[in-house]
Amino acid sequence: MRDRPGDGSEQRGAHLAAEDSRDEQARSFEEGGLLVADGFAPHDADRWFESLLDTELDPISRESFEPSIVPVQMVLDCLGDPQKNYAAIHVAGTNGKGSVVAVASAILDAAGCSTGSFTSPDLGSVRERIKVYLNEIAKDEFDAELSAVATLVDEFSLPKPSKFEALVATALSIFSNNGVEVAVVEVGMGGELDATNVLDARVVVCTNIGTDHMAQLGGSREGIAKSKSGIVHGQSKVILGDVDESYVEFFTKRTDEKVIRLGSEIKIESDLLAVGGRQISFSTPRSRFEDIFAPLSGSFQSKNIALATAAAEEYLERGIPSDLLQSVLLDLKIPGRMEIVGHNPLCILDVAHNFEAASELGKSLRDGFGYETGWVVLYAATHKRDPRKFLEALGPSSIDRLISVDLGLKIQVDPYDVATAASSLGILSTVAGDPGSALIAAREKLVEGQLVLSTGSHYLVGGIRRLLLGFD
Repeated sequence: MRDRPGDGSEQRGAHLAAEDSRDEQARSFEEGGLLVADGFAPHDADRWFESLLDTELDPISRESFEPSIVPVQMVLDCLGDPQKNYAAIHVAGTNGKGSVVAVASAILDAAGCSTGSFTSPDLGSVRERIKVYLNEIAKDEFDAELSAVATLVDEFSLPKPSKFEALVATALSIFSNNGVEVAVVEVGMGGELDATNVLDARVVVCTNIGTDHMAQLGGSREGIAKSKSGIVHGQSKVILGDVDESYVEFFTKRTDEKVIRLGSEIKIESDLLAVGGRQISFSTPRSRFEDIFAPLSGSFQSKNIALATAAAEEYLERGIPSDLLQSVLLDLKIPGRMEIVGHNPLCILDVAHNFEAASELGKSLRDGFGYETGWVVLYAATHKRDPRKFLEALGPSSIDRLISVDLGLKIQVDPYDVATAASSLGILSTVAGDPGSALIAAREKLVEGQLVLSTGSHYLVGGIRRLLLGFD
């Protein structure tokens, strides 16, 4: 187990106690994992999982939670350190992480690598977060591995993990069980003390440095940058997106390997609107790609594609053929990212949840779709984010109506406060009691030429997506 900042003596003592308990227990081990004779049944594991701290959906847990890699590392120690059985690409940043993970995973899969991926949060099912060979993990396999994690925590009296930490441990073990060669893993929050930082990544990507989670990550943008740089280890190759010059040193001083930067070693040469997506040309240190068609909406995706391509190439230590990248992008779908889920009217889902992402979203709707006005926006805000700041970045003059959606979540900004913020910007606003009611309200007064946009929260986008597409 690697020593990391924040590893307290109390936690190390618990780890030693777990080691002693392991020796005393009449349990069977085999190389690479634990044979559980009397473990949690899957339904018991479900109840155990629901009993854990929910740092994503419970504001009290979120405020009191002290991030550390120790709970996950202790579980993985008992499992035989499965995360050491494969390489990793670790992706941090304020926005764009999920897209980078999706593109990099697809490139590596097409290049012949057995690939796993982990993202967060999800749009409705925690199993969406864990993919092997680009496919969501099967329920039986997920339940079995979660049961093994629950059994270890119970039997060895390990520190009880949060839900997110339990998912990380489960995912990293599943990757090993499936013999993946490389896992592409999204950071949950920050970096250095995030549960995913049990990985010693061969390649690290930081997409950008925004202001999300400032209170938890040092109280400043500089503190956020330092936290994100904490996933870099001595032999990590580093790929940086929109990272201010003043923060680059945080990353460079942590690695003996090269640092590749967007705008320097990675260049976006052109990014043009095309029918059904974007046509982009860009170069990396290993390749040049000309007139690649990406069926993804949003000008921001050109940067994500370039960063993901560079990450895959640095892992492979060779260039990617243009035809391989083109084939990957033609098959790629990223749910909830400028996703079109209906026509007449045009219905778009986007998980933008901070003002930086809102600004890019607004620009894409105006420039890419030609909708200067006429937006009917279904919106919810979470985690004390400022709805007025989000709507100002999105573009109030483009919004005809805003429907503030009550998701019934404790982490949600009061829907009536959202409506008040919208009204203060001159936006006609109402409150809907749930996503279904919001869709009905949106459709009631639609006129020709309007679009319906659902945004602001993964939980809202996931709920609307299930209603429109009929997913469980």
